[in-house]
Amino acid sequence: MRVFQQLLFSHLVSGATMVVPRTLIGRVRPRNSPDDPYVFRPFDGTSFPSGHASTIFEVARVVSNALDWWPATAALYGMAGTVAYQRMVEETDPETGEVTKGAPHWPSDVYFGAGAVHVLGSPHQPASAVRDVTQCTRDAARGRGAGPPPRCRLPTPGLGAFVGVEPLR
Repeated sequence: MRVFQQLLFSHLVSGATMVVPRTLIGRVRPRNSPDDPYVFRPFDGTSFPSGHASTIFEVARVVSNALDWWPATAALYGMAGTVAYQRMVEETDPETGEVTKGAPHWPSDVYFGAGAVHVLGSPHQPASAVRDVTQCTRDAARGRGAGPPPRCRLPTPGLGAFVGVEPLR
């Protein structure tokens, strides 16, 4: 259930924050302006940022953090990368090989959509990635454990820190 809550929160935050730039920037899709990536029609163009790339990387991030297992992370981000790549490829007729539709997005649309998730996305870290900082510093000060002192990392909560949402535990 917590994964669903994290995914819902992440989708609401990133979705809401993607609508405003998309509407105001109004970048025209490559199929409508194949030779010029610098055509902008505010309140009309819908290319920048890519909603598909944003959504698939958001799902990959939340599920990967919940599973906290590197093979799952590799598979999830691999699938997300495949979807992102597909958003930049022209559609062709399989019989004739002719382009039927231009690419749905410019590469920068996809890169921004995917990258924005890591800035605006879910307010949590995988369970094993962040130790309680207080306990971590106590352990280091007391010299507990064999070998080097533990690595203490502060969580990076994403937009949740700015809107007052506590990480789900």
